[in-house]
Amino acid sequence: MSEKKLIETWGLRAAAFYERCEGETIIVHLMSGEALRGELLGVDRYDVTLDPGDGTTLLVPKHAIVYVVLGGNTSGETPGR
Repeated sequence: MSEKKLIETWGLRAAAFYERCEGETIIVHLMSGEALRGELLGVDRYDVTLDPGDGTTLLVPKHAIVYVVLGGNTSGETPGR
């Protein structure tokens, strides 16, 4: 695969994942070890916006996110391990 083709596809997999998650409950695991659960309201280039259901809105910078889980896996286990 040429380098140009690689550059054109960067971020498309993540964008498709976030698009599929919009309006759904997700769990965002942060670099601090904290996990945030809420409805995904939207995503932009730098941030993820969540509604945790308590009347607040959370703006989470993407650089603080380790991984995102779609759905309600609350076992604390890392998916795929």
